[in-house]
Amino acid sequence: ADGTIELEAGVPPDYFSRRGQRWQAPLYRWEADDRSNESLWQARIDTQLRRFDRLRLDHFRGYVATWGFDRTGRGRWISAPGSRLLGSLPPAQSRRLFAEDLGVITPAVHRLRETHGLAGTRVLQFAYDSSRSIHHPSRHPRNAVAYTGTHDNDTLLGWFRGLRGEVRTRAHADLGTQPREATERAIRLALDSAAEDVFIPLQDLWALGSETRMNRPGTKHGNWRWRADASSLDDATARRVRGWLRQSGRARAD
Repeated sequence: ADGTIELEAGVPPDYFSRRGQRWQAPLYRWEADDRSNESLWQARIDTQLRRFDRLRLDHFRGYVATWGFDRTGRGRWISAPGSRLLGSLPPAQSRRLFAEDLGVITPAVHRLRETHGLAGTRVLQFAYDSSRSIHHPSRHPRNAVAYTGTHDNDTLLGWFRGLRGEVRTRAHADLGTQPREATERAIRLALDSAAEDVFIPLQDLWALGSETRMNRPGTKHGNWRWRADASSLDDATARRVRGWLRQSGRARAD
């Protein structure tokens, strides 16, 4: 053991990165000590659920197999014990988890999510990539969590302004042609969907541009810099959101 990484975690080329991503982190050696690995996993879940109402299992594909780069830069899939880990959690915790099942998704990944009853993820910004996209709000199942965009996407406004070709044509037909009005229309569509929960980044709520984008996958600099201005969390914004929630049937009873 010389302190260097033998297998580096990452992903192969995908929507976000044509060259794939290398995360500069080692893969777990799950076979080394099953009990200590499960204890670490459970402790992390416990900690996060004390802080948040719901917990997203990022890169859920990695619970079946994780992409690992060897020292030569070649990559391959390495099996992971996702079913054992998820099965070790009590039902009260499992109900609060959901899977970020985006990217290279295989039948085994779908089976793992369905076996453990986890909601999947839908992203409105992918809704117009094809004419029958599963990400369109009209096709969201109940057992899903919808995003207007995740931390890896551009803001809604930035995304809409950058649309081209057939994707732009489909989006304009559904959302209109004016960027700010389209941003609100997209939010309303997500809220009106059957998805059990909807996540709306503040940048989308306030119709902010690409300069406030949170993260650009595969890059090292300039990410996670944007911060919300507390003064923008005003009563007018609260009333506007409350109205949307009431109209979509998502508001809590007074």
